[in-house]
Amino acid sequence: MTEHVTILDAKDRFKKGSGGGDKETKAPAFSEDAIALTFTELHGGDLRYVAPWGKWLIWDGQRWAFDSTVAVFDLARAVCREEAARCKKKTDGQKI
Repeated sequence: MTEHVTILDAKDRFKKGSGGGDKETKAPAFSEDAIALTFTELHGGDLRYVAPWGKWLIWDGQRWAFDSTVAVFDLARAVCREEAARCKKKTDGQKI
């Protein structure tokens, strides 16, 4: 049987950055996993992706509504831009 993991459960399983967890469960800083966990921390309570439907749902305070405006992608894009800016600040003055 396949185990189902919710977005909110995932953040408890995989530790972002340093501290907590072992090497197998830590997401490296600025990795896709770390960025996904940041997205989940910021928006996981109000968003759900339903894979069989291929749709995002947004909690509007009373019900789960379909995201017909691609607002979720705008939120994801904003998180990616913020993380890219943080990464750039960390690497300024350093050769990669």
